[in-house]
Amino acid sequence: MDYKTNDPRGWMGDPKLGAALGRPAVVGDPSASLTLILRQVNIDEGGYDRNGTYFGTPMTMWWYGDDGGEVDRTLRAATWDAAAAKVRALYPTATVVRPSEPSPDDIEEMLAAYTEAMLEDINSLENDDGSAPHPVGENDLATETRATLREDCVAFAKDHFALFSGEAAMAGHYLWHVRQGSGLGFNDYPERFNGNGRELHQAARELPTRYPYVGDDGKVWL
Repeated sequence: MDYKTNDPRGWMGDPKLGAALGRPAVVGDPSASLTLILRQVNIDEGGYDRNGTYFGTPMTMWWYGDDGGEVDRTLRAATWDAAAAKVRALYPTATVVRPSEPSPDDIEEMLAAYTEAMLEDINSLENDDGSAPHPVGENDLATETRATLREDCVAFAKDHFALFSGEAAMAGHYLWHVRQGSGLGFNDYPERFNGNGRELHQAARELPTRYPYVGDDGKVWL
């Protein structure tokens, strides 16, 4: 079962007619003893998921389903644990589990937070004369920088996703700060990572520091 399985594929099933608004829910039997996989769905700044379905204002959205396709639904919640509680209330006999492998949405959530943390660091620096620098944003990233940031997230997820599954955005945020040696770390909120905060923190500490800077072309380089 995959998030794309029941993708509405455009307005009234036809992408040429425009984007689908929301996604049909497959409710199934709430009393069935199912295993439901709960994972985060990336909603971009325009309000669309990676399939091109429109959901409106960017939000923290979650999708859950079972391997047999009996359940396929979405919900809004701030964290994986909060989302899981909502699912368990609807399916009291079901087992709600975290995915063992990152989805494209997990990588996008992680990358967005990782990039944001880097940009915040750059924009917090002062010029030599003490003045604030001209702020930079995602559109100012050099192509090579975008590629490196994505490679960082993919590599860390490949090795450690099972430890932070369901918290991809938080993982991206802390991955940047820990590898840069800041005071923030995975072990600040170990309950967010199923008690794996210390292990994740150590893994991130072992990564080399990145040195972002703004070049003469106005682009952010590493």
